[in-house]
Amino acid sequence: MIRQQIITAADGTSLYYEVSGAQNTSRPIAVLCDGIGCDGFIWRYLKPWLERRCQVLHPHYRGHGCSGRSITQHGYRIEMLAEDIETVLEYEQFDEVVLIGHSMGVQVALEAAASWPSERILGLILMCGSFGRPLDTFRDVSAGSKWLPLFRMIVERYGLRLAPLIQRLTSSRLGWWVALATEVDGTRLSRDEFAPYLEHLAAMDPNVFLEMLTSTSLHTVEDRLVDIDIPALVVGGEFDRFTPYWVSQVMAQRLPSAELLCLQGGTHAAPLEQPQRLEAALSLFCEQHAFWSEGQGAPLATENSNFA
Repeated sequence: MIRQQIITAADGTSLYYEVSGAQNTSRPIAVLCDGIGCDGFIWRYLKPWLERRCQVLHPHYRGHGCSGRSITQHGYRIEMLAEDIETVLEYEQFDEVVLIGHSMGVQVALEAAASWPSERILGLILMCGSFGRPLDTFRDVSAGSKWLPLFRMIVERYGLRLAPLIQRLTSSRLGWWVALATEVDGTRLSRDEFAPYLEHLAAMDPNVFLEMLTSTSLHTVEDRLVDIDIPALVVGGEFDRFTPYWVSQVMAQRLPSAELLCLQGGTHAAPLEQPQRLEAALSLFCEQHAFWSEGQGAPLATENSNFA
């Protein structure tokens, strides 16, 4: 059963979230941190796996899904998104959590780990994301952030007229074809599995997306990674061009208590493309740290592992 709730952030913005899964207060809560422009499509397989083991909290970022647009100007900063999640946790009286982030959600999770009380976060699962300034490494080039001013000019000038065009493009076959050409592995991921992302992206206000993209491009916890001494599993896709795999390698090296997993052949959508491999790795990681099962598991295999 899914419990849906809307509460109000400190600045008055309405925040929507869902709580589901096993009712067991002795286990930490799994908190799902989405990527930019997402309201849960990437958790299609992982969320049911988690729900059999623990309670799952899935908040929608402000301006995303069922949450309201930010009332505060420049309210889409990564720091604000992490603060919103903390507001939800305090409202629900959830004390101990494992943060699970994908794409931009990795930045949100790391920001929380760097700023919240250390005893609140028991673990981090960081998938296909960066520790900061992801546009600087987008598709393994440094030019991504240089296109941002042009994108801003287009959105500011044509924003209202852009929305219907974006909706037509993302809801048509063209959106799927672009995804296949630029990132998604069509042999492992179906159009139906990817469609919820395109549908949510089509419904977003381009100005909200721009503000969040700008905040994402400027945010970094690079200088604080060494202080985040929390058990972490860093997951990277071998062929991820949005967040190149070497970024995951650097993050795992700098986090004091991190392990690295390479999903061989995986793209930015690897959690959907290879759910069984990911679940096998998470089972070992969670057993090792006694998050959602009893006893100690075998040591987690390293980046060269090939889970069946």
